[in-house]
Amino acid sequence: MQNIGELQMAYHCLYLSIMNDNNHAEAYNNLGVLEQKCGNIDMAKELYKTSCQLTFDLFEPHHNLAFLTETLGELQTSYNLTKYSLNLFPNHKDLQNLLFRLKEHFTSI
Repeated sequence: MQNIGELQMAYHCLYLSIMNDNNHAEAYNNLGVLEQKCGNIDMAKELYKTSCQLTFDLFEPHHNLAFLTETLGELQTSYNLTKYSLNLFPNHKDLQNLLFRLKEHFTSI
C-alpha cells in the first residue's frame, strides 16, 4: 500500500506537468492509472482517452484503455484498442491474451 503522501505528491507532479504542457500525453495516462487505482473509473477512462487523442504512438494509454474497456464490458472498443496496441507492441503477451479472449467471446455470440 502506498503512503498517502506519495500519492498526493504524484497527483501534484502530474497536474504540474499538465499545467506546464496541456498536451503531455504521458501525464494524462499516469493520472488515469492513479484514478483507476483509487476507483475513479470514469475519470480514469477519460484521462486515458485524452492521452490516446494526444499521441498515436504511445503504447501505454491504448493498452490501459483496452483493459479498462474490457472490464466495463465495452468489448468492441476493447478489441479495437487491443489491435491498435498490438500494432505498437506486437509481442506483448497480456495484449495477445486479451485479443484471444475477445475473439473467443465474439465467436461464441
